[in-house]
Amino acid sequence: MAFFSSRVRALFILVLVLPLCSGETFQSQMKQLAHPDCDVYRSHLFFCTREMDPICGTNGKSYANPCIFCSEKLGRNEKFDFGHWGHCREYTSAARS
Repeated sequence: MAFFSSRVRALFILVLVLPLCSGETFQSQMKQLAHPDCDVYRSHLFFCTREMDPICGTNGKSYANPCIFCSEKLGRNEKFDFGHWGHCREYTSAARS
């Protein structure tokens, strides 16, 4: 009987933990689709924290976090947009052509 109760206990724990893991995955996937909201940073351009949440701009530059990305985009009126979350990959000149 002890074997059965330990299996039930393990199953119960799995049922509780599994939704937490899949929720994190879902949030991570949703973030990959979402662009940073630059309006949030409009009032305090270039006053950014040092957190690492890298963004790759369409200009091929990596930015440490959304605040720095938005500050560069809005504060310098540069013509680039959000590329993807994460660091930009470095391409060789052969890959560009």
